[in-house]
Amino acid sequence: MIRQLRFRAGSITKSFTATVVLQLVAEGRLELEQSVEHSLPGKVPNGEGISVRHLLNHTSGLFNYVRAPRVAEPYFVDHDYSYYHPAEDLLRYAVETPPQFEPGSGYGYSNTNYPRGATTATHLATRRSRSTAKMARGRRWSPSRATGGRTRGRPFPR
Repeated sequence: MIRQLRFRAGSITKSFTATVVLQLVAEGRLELEQSVEHSLPGKVPNGEGISVRHLLNHTSGLFNYVRAPRVAEPYFVDHDYSYYHPAEDLLRYAVETPPQFEPGSGYGYSNTNYPRGATTATHLATRRSRSTAKMARGRRWSPSRATGGRTRGRPFPR
């Protein structure tokens, strides 16, 4: 692999988010049993019953927004591969569909667990309005001397 090589990270960013969340848990700044309602008041049905742990291990029951037709349309119908859905929209699309199961009673890989759920919990734990990308850069990327990353089609925050 050469240094100038670029690739789309996609779902691997979930690992970075989970790493930051678990570091905050180890520091005592966040609890895995903290409810989504605490992080996103009124935004997620049954948010009181969904914990940060449920989000991280895909046992929240939340519908996977990727399966919503309006999420795929820009890419597969319009062929606009640079299209970006704001996280707020993705969460809205997900909660418009009933949950797949009760929190903790099953497993279902769901992209919905990460863009707003786990990252919002992270923001609240740090009491800062920093993106998870910026937090990952400081906690994971900088020590590894990785540079040139991008998020959502924009340069990775420095």
